[in-house]
Amino acid sequence: MSILHLVPVVTSTVSLWFAFDQFFFLGIFLNKKVEPNAKDVITPYWNTMINTGLPIVIAPLLGTIASTIAIVTTTSEEHLRQKGSFSWYIASIALAAAHFAFVPIILPKIKGLQNGGLTPVLRRWMGIHVTRSVTVDLFCWITCIVASAKTLSA
Repeated sequence: MSILHLVPVVTSTVSLWFAFDQFFFLGIFLNKKVEPNAKDVITPYWNTMINTGLPIVIAPLLGTIASTIAIVTTTSEEHLRQKGSFSWYIASIALAAAHFAFVPIILPKIKGLQNGGLTPVLRRWMGIHVTRSVTVDLFCWITCIVASAKTLSA
């Protein structure tokens, strides 16, 4: 089999790891010892992260979608169905795309943080971020692993 079948595993792992990084590093601003002084740092930190980090968030998601679509279109559907991986690949595509469904919900929080929103806004963003990471990113990663393992099994 082609190395292409491992690409969604790698790209979804990157997405999930970046989600964890965001939770960890942004969560520091919500620490009781840091929060009182966070107001001077949150907006510049957030603007720098969004301006430089947005491609890092989007690229692996698009990589997961594109590589999985490439697998489904270049590998015999019959073969994928025999291996039991076809529906897992379709679920991977749907879950990676579902990450973008959170944009309308999270965009006002992002704009708030870019415009001087403080820890209450960050706390709301983190709540949505955790929900998205667990319901979409984690399950996307799992489906990519299962799909690839089934396809590449003997």
